[in-house]
Amino acid sequence: MRSIVVPAAEYRQDPRWALADHQLTSLEQLTPSHLA
Repeated sequence: MRSIVVPAAEYRQDPRWALADHQLTSLEQLTPSHLA
């Protein structure tokens, strides 16, 4: 299972997000390749 996170700007540097496969700054960045 893949994980994609879109954290708020003030939390982007939180080390817990390192577990995610992808970290985006906006849902507009989400593409089908992220889900494949």
